[in-house]
Amino acid sequence: MKQLSFITLIAFMLMGCNASTASDSSNAAASTAGDNFAFLKKLGLNIDNVARLDGKVTFDEDNEVITDFTKAQEDALLKVVAEPFRMDDGEIEGGFAIIGIRALPNGHTLILYSVEFGDGSIKIIAIYDRDGNTTDYINTSNWNDMTGGESNADYTHGTAYGDKTELTFDSPSTFVLDRKHSHFEWTSTKGEYEYKPTREFWSINKTYSYSISNDGKLTLTGIKASKTGEPDEEIVLLDEIEDFNYSTSNDNSVFDKLNAIALRPEVKRYADNEEGRMIYSMMNMVQNLYNTKTQQMLKWMSDHRDLNKNALTGLLERCFSDAWIPKEQLVKDINQMPDQSAKTYISELTAQWGPADAVG
Repeated sequence: MKQLSFITLIAFMLMGCNASTASDSSNAAASTAGDNFAFLKKLGLNIDNVARLDGKVTFDEDNEVITDFTKAQEDALLKVVAEPFRMDDGEIEGGFAIIGIRALPNGHTLILYSVEFGDGSIKIIAIYDRDGNTTDYINTSNWNDMTGGESNADYTHGTAYGDKTELTFDSPSTFVLDRKHSHFEWTSTKGEYEYKPTREFWSINKTYSYSISNDGKLTLTGIKASKTGEPDEEIVLLDEIEDFNYSTSNDNSVFDKLNAIALRPEVKRYADNEEGRMIYSMMNMVQNLYNTKTQQMLKWMSDHRDLNKNALTGLLERCFSDAWIPKEQLVKDINQMPDQSAKTYISELTAQWGPADAVG
């Protein structure tokens, strides 16, 4: 655990880059930004020094952020995008911060959130209309992360798996996320933790392209992929599953697509290995889908009752068996289903679901 803590530390301290903004474009947009950001100021948030997102954007610890939210501000901004991260008492689990904002056409606003929880971190991109209503959002996973690190005793060299993401706005209503997943060797000066990659074993590179409609909806318009070296088959499959984190909240085709992957023989083979990453990666994706698209997922389950062709239902049951999702929440969600026939089916299907040590 000590070694992992160190790896996490250097990931946050040393993999970040300086924030980059194009001041000319920001100044040109300033005349219209007032209307876009009015709802933020009305909420009492001081956004004067928060980074205006433009061009290529990366971040380090020197960027101005907003981390202290009142309950009213949390409810107004995070009630949709942050629902999975609320605890039973309504408090936010982990630390949320606004790390950048951007004025969009038609009075919409884009907010980039950083979410810290435990040793992890994710970035959420959310769109709001002029009145502060959430129109869409995406969970873009970790932007700077190192895992599976190994090093010598004094941490002067080692290996690690890394994820690095950059956000680039290429027009007023389009942007791309460039993500690199790699396995590499690194060195550092003893006692200084000056992280320096020295050799790359392999990398998987993805570019996710998005457009923003006039009504503030996000569309994933394409994914371009390339790789260097030869990552293991499981790594390639895990990276394919990771793509679902980049689906927009209004894209319900994600259920069919993820289910098709889960049914593939090679995925099932890796998922059968309890010591591997596949089963937990699949469960994590299903948990995220359930938390963010609850009613859509319950309807999908009702529409796909042949469990020989439906892997997602079994994965969701495993989430309840391992106590990743509380049973009380499922009961509430089922009660909100509008279709009585679907509600009855799902209620009977899940009647015995719950923590493994509490069933039977």
